[in-house]
Amino acid sequence: MKKNNFGLIILIAVLCLLALGNIHIITGSNLVFPKIAMRQSFGFSETFINVDKITGMPWISAVSRYPLGVKVLQREGIIESEEERENRIKKKFDEEWDEIIKDTQKKIEESTGNYY
Repeated sequence: MKKNNFGLIILIAVLCLLALGNIHIITGSNLVFPKIAMRQSFGFSETFINVDKITGMPWISAVSRYPLGVKVLQREGIIESEEERENRIKKKFDEEWDEIIKDTQKKIEESTGNYY
């Protein structure tokens, strides 16, 4: 009887390791329950991903320290994708640039006395 229990325990342990090697467990303050995401390939690197830890550091640090975690969070729609991030930055830059041009034109008009 004890031999069967030992075999069952080994089988359960192996199944748990196989399961953990195929998933990411995502946690964070904005998630009520941990979220499970499938891995792209088997492994144990970055099995547990904390959204708050990744989003609480500079972007370049997060990408270099947690590359799998960032990709999983982007794939799951929890954080913005690279394309969304680039579009947001470009839009912000364009808005700021337009404001600089308007301010510069206004100062030129005020200094020359030319008002359109």
